[in-house]
This record gives sequence, C-alpha cells and structure tokens, in this order.
Amino acid sequence: MNSVTALLPSWLKRDAHHSPSRPGAALLAEMREWVAQEKLIGGVGMIVRDGRTVFLEAVGLQDRERAIRAQPDTIFALTSATKPITCAGAMTLVDNDLLSLDDPIHRFIPAFRQQRLWDGSAPSGPILIRHIMTHCSGLIDAIPESFLATDYSLKELVAMGSVQPLAFHPGSRWAYANLGVNVLGRIIEIVSDRPFDEFIHRSILEPLGMRSSFYTLPRSREHRIAAAYASAAGVFVREELPFSSGHPFVAPSSSLFSTAQDLARFLQMLLGKGSFAGRRILSPHSAEAMVTSQTGSWKSGFVPGFGYGLGCSVITNPVGIFKSYSAGTFGHGGFFQTHAWADPRANLISIMLCQHRCIQPVSDEVASFISRSPGLL
Repeated sequence: MNSVTALLPSWLKRDAHHSPSRPGAALLAEMREWVAQEKLIGGVGMIVRDGRTVFLEAVGLQDRERAIRAQPDTIFALTSATKPITCAGAMTLVDNDLLSLDDPIHRFIPAFRQQRLWDGSAPSGPILIRHIMTHCSGLIDAIPESFLATDYSLKELVAMGSVQPLAFHPGSRWAYANLGVNVLGRIIEIVSDRPFDEFIHRSILEPLGMRSSFYTLPRSREHRIAAAYASAAGVFVREELPFSSGHPFVAPSSSLFSTAQDLARFLQMLLGKGSFAGRRILSPHSAEAMVTSQTGSWKSGFVPGFGYGLGCSVITNPVGIFKSYSAGTFGHGGFFQTHAWADPRANLISIMLCQHRCIQPVSDEVASFISRSPGLL
C-alpha cells in the first residue's frame, strides 16, 4: 500500500493486495496522454466500486506556473457540481418538517409573489421549492456579471433575482438556472437561521467527514488548490479562480471547493439511500427523490438522455457520450470540468476533476471518458 493510500480513511482504502498499476494502467495511461497532448494541464481521477476505491490517480500539474504537480488530494472549484450538496442540505430541512417541496418560495421571500412573465402577465401558479431544485421554475440567470464582482450578499443577489421576469410558467418545462439554486440557499438561511455555508457544513460536510470541502477556502489550504485555465487559440491561459479567497459572498449554486475523495463520500451516501458509515444524513425517501428524475418527458439537460432529480442530473436513456452508464446513474458536472457520477446498478462511483473552462470537443471527451472509465480497469 503506497503512502497516499495509507492516508485514506478505511472505507476508501484499496485492497492490500491491489497493485497500484494493475488494474488501472490503461485508465492512467489515457489520462497521461491527455496531458501529453496538452488537452489537460492536470487532473484527478477516482473510481469506487462496492464501496472500495479501485482507482485514485493524479496526472499533470495542479499549477503550471508554479510547477506544482497534481496530487490525489488536490482541491478543485466544483462550480455547478456544488448543486447536489446544496439540495441535500435542503432535504435535511424537509426531513425535519421545516420545509416542504410544495412550499411556494414567496412564503419565505415575499418579493417573489410579485413576479410576472416576460409579457407582463401573471404566472399560472407560484414557484415551489421543488421547481427551483429541478430547474423548472422559470427563473433565468439575467443578473449582470458586474453585480457578482461587487461586495453584495446572497440576500441581495436573490432580491435582484426576484424582480427579473419569468421565462415561462413555473412547473411547465425545464431550463437550467443558477438563480433558482441560489434562491434555495437563501431559503435555507431563513429557515435554519444560519448562514448558508455554516448550515451545509453542519448538516452535510461535517457528518460525512468531508474535511477538505469549503465554501471559503482557508489560507492554510490554498497550496492544494488547482489553478484555473481557459483555452485561447488552443493554448491554455491562466484565469482567475471562481469564488476564490476574498470573494464577497457564497454562491449555493457553484462555490464549493472539494476533492475527489470528499465527493466520493457524498455520492456513497446517496448510493446508501441517505446513510454513510453507519450515520444517517437523509431519510431513504429524500435520498431516493434526489436521484430520481422529476422532469418526465421534458428535455432536461444539455445532452440527450437526461432527466433531472432534486439537484442531480439523472441518466434516463444512456446514449451518446454517456452510453456506457446504466439508466438511473446520477450526479453532476461543473463548468471547469468537474464530473462526479454514481451508477446504482453497478454500485460504482466515477469522478474526474480538472480545472479548465468548458472547451469543445475536449469537454465531451472528458465526459465520455468518465462514462467508460470503469471498463478500462
């Protein structure tokens, strides 16, 4: 057992007889080839099968300019892969009868009672908690980026969103909206009477032992953070890390920093129907609702074959770049190539974390790689 494996918690440790290079050599070789071809600066891949880590490797650089190599415990900005964790926090309130999926959001934030559609007409009904968790609210992300760069609070961000017109009647179709999840975060603050990040830490991160997950990255952990890059004319250019230290507010939709190992703990809890390492985080009903598509036949994703649960993307028809997964596989991706998926039928977790702005066709290649990675073991 190597030094990295020795530091892992017992549920994540590889079998003592597992060779660090077999199985997994083909998987690691492909990751290294991406770095050699300059498709990636660096990244971390992880596969957990039946609750045991069968692959955990880092390739390339965590920070190119400082020549820091990527490590299995490198911390990444999850961007939208934050959303399932926010929604899990909300479901703990549901489990404690402090919140209902059918509560109108104006019960907690009265300004949303006045919202109208683009044409000025009244919506057919109120936005419900379930609508903002499934991206079926009609809310849109029309808040200027200049606002996000200023010193405003989550409360003020949501207040600005409440005066934006709705794109469609709540509950009538699907359209991805960060604003809805940020509204959910504000409602969590109101119901719990705690700051959003503090509540998520106490209800989700701490009970799961996600010790390397933060909304505000401590200075003491900055040496582990992966630098962010964008592609300009085929060349990676460093850019400002989203929601880095000193950012004015926490975004429930996208501002969690975490590691592959911590994400595996969260997904293992959902695979365990709300329980992890003998500790119950969510009721079985709430955990199942999160990972079950709630959007029926509506187009519910950016690629075919997806539905959307309560904070989780759900594969309903495995086709295209996700064809290697089983129906019912759930998880989420993030703008900076952070992918975390769990296949209940195979009892399998697949994670790939990079820190590159979404670039086609490389972003599709990363997603496809995650889908077929267990077959390379």
